[in-house]
Amino acid sequence: MFIKQLESLRGIAALMVALSHCLIVFAVDQNSMIWTTRLWETQGTQAFLTRLLLIPCNGGAAVTVFLY
Repeated sequence: MFIKQLESLRGIAALMVALSHCLIVFAVDQNSMIWTTRLWETQGTQAFLTRLLLIPCNGGAAVTVFLY
């Protein structure tokens, strides 16, 4: 089902998926799997900020939005 009014939201969702994929590839501050680390368990400022950025850029949720 294609809803034309959601086209801009699909674009934002696609960007969120791309951003989350970019962030999960790299090790950040010796955290090899930053997307599985809890926010309060991160070590280092860069890892904390990266993990904080992954919260609104949830790739799984964005895929769901992109499909509708």
